[in-house]
Amino acid sequence: MGATQLMSDREQEKREYLKRHLWYELLMLRYTHSRINTLLPQLSWNAHFESFGLHARIFYGFLSNDENSATFKAKDFVEAYQKPVKGRIAHIVERVNTQITHLGKQRGKQEQLDVSFANVLYDWIERALPTFTHAIRPEYRDFWKPDTARPPGDPSLSPATGPITHARPIAPTRTTSDSEVYSVGFFTPDV
Repeated sequence: MGATQLMSDREQEKREYLKRHLWYELLMLRYTHSRINTLLPQLSWNAHFESFGLHARIFYGFLSNDENSATFKAKDFVEAYQKPVKGRIAHIVERVNTQITHLGKQRGKQEQLDVSFANVLYDWIERALPTFTHAIRPEYRDFWKPDTARPPGDPSLSPATGPITHARPIAPTRTTSDSEVYSVGFFTPDV
């Protein structure tokens, strides 16, 4: 296989990554974010929160150009890209790693993540996306359509209104029934 064919295969892989994989990650990030900001049965909320953590972590690594040779980064699709300032987001992502994506020893030693942390991380990603989208090289523009990554029927994610920002966390709420508990905070059973 010649160098031209390798380059062509690599370019096709990058286009597919934008069009299918990164687009899906954004769709799921937006969907799970909308779900964790609603009242749900506890275990359903936990599942959506964990899924949000996974998709947010993927986008964080992509937009931050984190060193991982197994994945594409924003810098692979742009000429000049000013990656977003991480600030306290790096700490939040580290907590996502500790409390959601890895069952580590530190899991119970930190304040539990809740929807307020998720909202800060989500807002950071949504604010960083236009910078990436604007800087994307012309040969990739037809393959990256972030405005189409909207969960169907979700008015809170309308392209006309833009990303949602949150000034305060939503307080946990419970029903009077013992059979279903509703919450917007992560649940760890007492054993």
